[in-house]
Amino acid sequence: MDYDAERKTVAPAIKRLATQQNRMTDAYENEAIDLPRYKAEIDKVRGQRKGIDQELGHIDQREQQEMDSERALEQLEAFCTTISHGLDDMDDDDRKLLLQLVVERVIVVGGHVTIETIIPMGDGGRLRNPHPEPVEGRAAPILSTPCPQRHAHRP
Repeated sequence: MDYDAERKTVAPAIKRLATQQNRMTDAYENEAIDLPRYKAEIDKVRGQRKGIDQELGHIDQREQQEMDSERALEQLEAFCTTISHGLDDMDDDDRKLLLQLVVERVIVVGGHVTIETIIPMGDGGRLRNPHPEPVEGRAAPILSTPCPQRHAHRP
């Protein structure tokens, strides 16, 4: 998305409001309008400017979210590439450690299993799936089982 182009479409409105404010000030100084009308008009212009500033804030927020998403996708792809190259060389203990690293919780409800995962990111953060999908299968009737911490020892 071209956020700079969106910002440029707002620029004429900002310029128009500045011109309108200057005209109102000139009209008041030349005694063409009285103080109550001047204040009302200036308040109206300020309200419109506040709306434009909020719109610009939303554009900035969407741009930041897109950049964050792109960065997370790049890190996820790097993680997947790294794991896929080393997966064939892993023994069973290494594969268990990998699962302990990425599986946060397993939820079982009526034969449906939902596995909540965390992908470690290069910047020390973690990428979580906010909407995990259930996995079909048979399982013991437990409600929720948190997975052990990645450094925890399992017998």
